[in-house]
Amino acid sequence: MSRENITSASNDIDLGKIGRWHTVCNTRHGDCCTDRNSEALAQMLDHLILVDVRQRRLVKRPTSTPYVALSYVWGNVKTLKTTSTNIEKLSRDDALCTEGQEDVLPETIRDAMLLVNRLGGRYLWVDCLCVIQDAGMEEMNKMLSAMARIYASAEFTIVSARGEDATYGLEGIGAPAKPRVLPNNMVPMSETAKQRHRTEVQLPPANEAELGLVSVSKEFKRDGFPWNSKWASRGWTFQEALFSRRLLVFDNVLSWVCGRCIWLEERDDIGSPPLSTTSATEWPSERPHLGVPMGLMSMITNVNVPTLGRWGMIIENYSTRNLTYDKDITRALAGATEVMTSNFPGGLLHGLPPFFFDIAILWQPRGNLVRRDGAPSWSWTGWKGAVDCLASWYPFYAGVYRDTGSYTDWVPSTVIRPLAKWAYIPCLGSSTENDVAFNGFYEYTAMRKDPRLPLPIGWKRHAHYKGDFFTRSDSETTGFRYSCPLPQISHSKSPITTPPLLSAFLRCTAPTAKVSIDYSQTLPGFSVVLLESHGQTIGALRLSNCEDQPSLSHVEEEMCELVAISEAEVPIANRYSNHPLLPVYFSQLSLSLSPENLGFYNVLWFERKDDVAYRKGLGIVGKRFWDGLEVVYESLVLG
Repeated sequence: MSRENITSASNDIDLGKIGRWHTVCNTRHGDCCTDRNSEALAQMLDHLILVDVRQRRLVKRPTSTPYVALSYVWGNVKTLKTTSTNIEKLSRDDALCTEGQEDVLPETIRDAMLLVNRLGGRYLWVDCLCVIQDAGMEEMNKMLSAMARIYASAEFTIVSARGEDATYGLEGIGAPAKPRVLPNNMVPMSETAKQRHRTEVQLPPANEAELGLVSVSKEFKRDGFPWNSKWASRGWTFQEALFSRRLLVFDNVLSWVCGRCIWLEERDDIGSPPLSTTSATEWPSERPHLGVPMGLMSMITNVNVPTLGRWGMIIENYSTRNLTYDKDITRALAGATEVMTSNFPGGLLHGLPPFFFDIAILWQPRGNLVRRDGAPSWSWTGWKGAVDCLASWYPFYAGVYRDTGSYTDWVPSTVIRPLAKWAYIPCLGSSTENDVAFNGFYEYTAMRKDPRLPLPIGWKRHAHYKGDFFTRSDSETTGFRYSCPLPQISHSKSPITTPPLLSAFLRCTAPTAKVSIDYSQTLPGFSVVLLESHGQTIGALRLSNCEDQPSLSHVEEEMCELVAISEAEVPIANRYSNHPLLPVYFSQLSLSLSPENLGFYNVLWFERKDDVAYRKGLGIVGKRFWDGLEVVYESLVLG
């Protein structure tokens, strides 16, 4: 590689600073940053293909081999790829940088090789070279499922956040080094990035100086994560950041983001690194920059009960990302899915945990969604666009957000009860049902209501004037309070092997009814339409696709078919106020519903096509209104 003999230019990165960041992180940050998870990786793969940056060739090495990973936007450029026919050739010395070959390595990969070499490392993992691109389906699925563990096992991940594709390179590396703009010339965050920053990062003010954050203003703050980059918008890069323990971010200027702190290139941290006087054990178990999605492996393996909120966080972040091909919706998240499968009894079904199914299916769109062909309409994976999980689940499952210290962490605002019977069917027209257990959480929420029921081993009930809460033996030191006991789960080092989901169909046996939609009273902002019966408002729906809503202010009456999927009630009226939709719904229904006992059904609007029902929207109908409708029990196939 000819660049290696070029002398450093004034724009070059200070490699010594990167080395000091890495050293401090290794020596002071504890398991959160240093646990390589190599044993878990070894359970999935017997070896890795790596780039030897010194001999510039491919090598096979044990999974315990230290290496650096690269995360970048591939883009629509020709690049050298490893296949079953050229892997032997690419294993020869200097094969990766041979002049005159048809496909060559783009600048980003070349610069990453040079960087690793100059930092004293030897091995680099990069997808186009370290995954055999024409491997069979079984082998490719195996690699996709291992992706989270591959990034979690890397010493750190180089993030190429600049440019539109892999030809951009790493600024400050290589020759000639590209000009770099210092922070005082930073471009302000876009409105989207500002909103994501406010809602996701939320760094405690007391820690900002300690973390080395450079504040331009409260609106414009560089926190080390490249929110405005194309890299941060792509679906394939999401889990790469999610599971990497450390990110070395090239975003014009340089950042180091790890499980304990953030370092910025422009800050003089020599002699006083952000954690020089703070031990890792003094930091909270939930990192203050949790909104920057990284280091998730350590957070998952430290929790031995199902964490619905954490999966909701993943869904919400991932659903905002862009994919070139619809079929990649599950492929690009396969590694995270494999890891999180062990977090739920019964695993995951098209991105939703069957154990919490009656709650999980209540996800809602944040804006307009567009259907993905062939994917299930009842799951978020069947739609393009940002979805809401945490706020939609919150009324029915207290504690879905992080610990706030309020009684709302353990007292649900809304009591949910089962109504529909669910079954997963292997293919359309099949009379058989796969062995999937739905809604196991009801067994545990019953323990909250009935103190006579025995608790699982290790759990205790505690009386509180706002409502009882529960603790388990290994959570009493952290003080975390649970709404109800939960099953113990084991994070086995062995991967959970599940058969591929060939079917997108569920059988739902539940009451259905037809009502009319009042489009003339459409509520602004949420694509919410009202439901009526005999001239009276009885409920409301939020549409998945805004195009299903006529643009005219008055249309002929339209009937819609609803299936009631669960029953709910708000025992105390003021407890639903934090939910993004229930107050909107109830503002229209409050005159007809008792404020002391707000009972309703969660209903799904569906349309039939060729004997299959597809989701169009989701909302509520007041209980006493639904009970007065002409209700028919049906067995629907949801697709």
